[in-house]
Amino acid sequence: MNREEAKEYLKQIRKLDKEIDCLILEKESYRILAEKKTASFGDGSAVQQNGNESKVEKWATMIVDAEKEIDEKIEELVELKDKIRRQIALITDPMLEKILILRYIHFFKYQEIADIVGIDISTVFKYEKKALDAVIDTIKYV
Repeated sequence: MNREEAKEYLKQIRKLDKEIDCLILEKESYRILAEKKTASFGDGSAVQQNGNESKVEKWATMIVDAEKEIDEKIEELVELKDKIRRQIALITDPMLEKILILRYIHFFKYQEIADIVGIDISTVFKYEKKALDAVIDTIKYV
């Protein structure tokens, strides 16, 4: 494994987090569409008379399915974060550990990391390289 592969490995958290965000937006759009559709039925009598109940059930099923998928992805994210946190914890240098946590678990930008840690941004880049090398060394332990 090289540094780029180590970065990609750590970026799995961010990718999964963004995937969950997209699923939440999708679920919300289903909910909004379902509310629009059910609002057009008026007092509900049209639902029974026109057979539109199945359409409402369809939207409800889509929302429930989306919620299940979100729950599964969140569980996957929690497990992945835990695994990667344990791996980062194997790094003996606290500064390298902190930089990896801020960058790959909390998604801070490099300048934000520099400000938090109290170093210049070029030093953050140097530390990140060392930290990625340390991750490569820890892969076999997790």
